[in-house]
Amino acid sequence: MNRILHIFSFVFLVSSSLSYGQKGKSVLIPRLKTLDSTLTVLHNRGMYNGVVLVAEQGKVLYKKALGIANIATNEPLTASSAFNLASVSKQFIAMMVMQLQERGKLSYDEPVQTYLPDFPYTTITVRDLLNHTSGLPEYFDLAQKYGATRYAD
Repeated sequence: MNRILHIFSFVFLVSSSLSYGQKGKSVLIPRLKTLDSTLTVLHNRGMYNGVVLVAEQGKVLYKKALGIANIATNEPLTASSAFNLASVSKQFIAMMVMQLQERGKLSYDEPVQTYLPDFPYTTITVRDLLNHTSGLPEYFDLAQKYGATRYAD
């Protein structure tokens, strides 16, 4: 697990550095080539199995899938493969919510239903979700009930 986090962190840092200090495509192309070759080397050494997408302003600049989605069937990963990331994604979602708040697109103290009308809990606010104080039920049971996730056998 520690190795996965290191690789994920590396990929995140490389991909996020693509958009900072960028002066044009001439700077971007070598960085994307470096990202591609690094991922390929890591995959060939058995250290990376995953999907990477780098986008800027809604335009996909780089997309690659390396490895196996299902070991039992030897199904290859694709750019649209789904991953059960669980708690790994919490900090990224929190940062995106904070960016939306900074841009005035949402308020922490508004009910979640303001932004997601089908959300079934009327009193839970965005702040409650960010602070993990909402009291939501365990999502694994709900996801399995409604088919929102795949589980390995």
